[in-house]
Amino acid sequence: MNRPRKRKKNYPAVATPEGAELSDGRALSPLQLDIAISTALALITLIPYAQTFSFDFVNFDDPGYVYENVLLRDGLTLASVFDATFGFHQANWHPLVWLSYMLEIELFGMSPGPMHITNVVLHILSSLVLYLWLRSATGCIVRSLLAALIFAIHPEHVESVAWITERKDVLSTLFFYITLASYTRYCQTAEKFWYIGSLIAFAIGLTAKGMLVTVPVVLLLIDVWPLNRLQLDCSFLTLIKALRRLVAEKIPFILLSAALCLITIAAQKSGGAMTDLQVLTIGERLANSAVACVRYCLMTVWPLGLSVYYPMPDGGWHIGVVVLAFLFLVTVTTVSVLFRKNRPVILVGWMWFLFTLVPVIGLVQVGIQSMADRYMYIPGVGLSLLLVWSIPDRFFRFDVLPISVMALLTAILLSVTYFQVSYWRDSISLFRHSIDVVPKRNVVAFHNLPLAYLRARDYEKAIDILQPALNAYDTDPVLWIHLGNAMRGLNRSDDAIECFRKAVKFDPTSSEALNNLGLLLCRTNNAEGMHYIQRAIEAEPGNAHAHNSLGNALVRAGDLSSAEKSYLTAIRLGNLPEAKQNLDYILSLPEVDSAIKE
Repeated sequence: MNRPRKRKKNYPAVATPEGAELSDGRALSPLQLDIAISTALALITLIPYAQTFSFDFVNFDDPGYVYENVLLRDGLTLASVFDATFGFHQANWHPLVWLSYMLEIELFGMSPGPMHITNVVLHILSSLVLYLWLRSATGCIVRSLLAALIFAIHPEHVESVAWITERKDVLSTLFFYITLASYTRYCQTAEKFWYIGSLIAFAIGLTAKGMLVTVPVVLLLIDVWPLNRLQLDCSFLTLIKALRRLVAEKIPFILLSAALCLITIAAQKSGGAMTDLQVLTIGERLANSAVACVRYCLMTVWPLGLSVYYPMPDGGWHIGVVVLAFLFLVTVTTVSVLFRKNRPVILVGWMWFLFTLVPVIGLVQVGIQSMADRYMYIPGVGLSLLLVWSIPDRFFRFDVLPISVMALLTAILLSVTYFQVSYWRDSISLFRHSIDVVPKRNVVAFHNLPLAYLRARDYEKAIDILQPALNAYDTDPVLWIHLGNAMRGLNRSDDAIECFRKAVKFDPTSSEALNNLGLLLCRTNNAEGMHYIQRAIEAEPGNAHAHNSLGNALVRAGDLSSAEKSYLTAIRLGNLPEAKQNLDYILSLPEVDSAIKE
């Protein structure tokens, strides 16, 4: 008697419409499919970002944050780790960022290449965790991949990845997605291990960037969708009861967020980064916040004309623009509420976008920009979820049209992102593009483009940029400082002195202008020059260059003992090579000559 043959056991397909088959008809296992998709996603992400591996630093925050940062100069030491953990630096508290830089400097020296590689690797990991989290939470492979793909290669996210200073973005966001993934696993299994893991990941992420303080709200949102732990179509009393239980569950997260808020406010105030109400009123901040939200939405669907800086409009936004912005926000919010039962993802995605923008939307204004691409690194995912999960199911069947549309979307995003990344190759390219895109009131580009030429010793080119800029902004002290440095580089000392005098006139507390003016005056009148240098130190006691200049003036005055102290201070504050040379010189020779370095 012939027994029926036992069928060979196959791994189950993932989902009927979204399964995958090999050429011989065998179904891929979930693990095989995840590996294949993750590999493809990583390789696609590398296409626009691999070019950053040869990019330089840019002179926009990179000097203060990285290669001129005294905190990082010795690499990973016990003293630097302690200082990074318990001190405020660059008007922020994010020790994990400083530790990551220190480790790279310890291993590779002060080199931009490895730092760019780290940023790209962190961005790829975030994209993969985002895909895996969405796939696990929703069971939708294609939609999850599309949302992760948009995050990975959207031009709006270039600033967060290609800018070394924005390590805090890519580092904190990785732990943000790990937090969501662990929390989702906890909700699926009820195992406390995953809850504790999500709390730990959240705490670590907060040490990279304070923007993660909105995580408790995001957890409540994903309780609605995709986890379905909070039903919006139930009675009011049932809703309140469920909400109380879920909020209580988030108390440890809320406490961590509250603590980080207090730390961040203290850090921003200590560094003078918070804009005073006299600069921007509450009304102006509310108006700009509404307009910025609408602009972010437009940039998500039409990501062209991106810039490293977006200035506040002269005189504020026109009332008509503000009214239209508020109408748009109210309309979308109303629609999302109306669809909360049938399409809760619309409400969740929209609220994700709005709430995660709150720390950077400008209500508590940091700086004078009206918006920034990097602020959409996390909020943009909310809009992606809204858009991707609003597409009808029939579109995701594997036929020619959907595949063609997705391939075309990927090709467009890759092309635009590749060119957007290329602008970050150096400071000149970055700020030339910024001026091309935003030619009016772009003070950041007008400040940094001539500085890039100055550092390249192309003084004539710097002057070509500065002279027309000064015609428009003739009271800007920074532009006068740059012009003075250009004149000094061309050995036009009298013109440089006049430029520095104007800079001091428009900003009497500018330590750089005072120091540069004093340096030049010391050549003809040492006492007058020393007076300005001392004023520079009073204005900024941590200005290492001013202490070195004071040492030079003291040497000329014959006070070698005081000069030695000034040089030691300059070395301690900025590790200046010229200060070391000057100190070695006066210690080796009893007499003074013109060998001191300025």
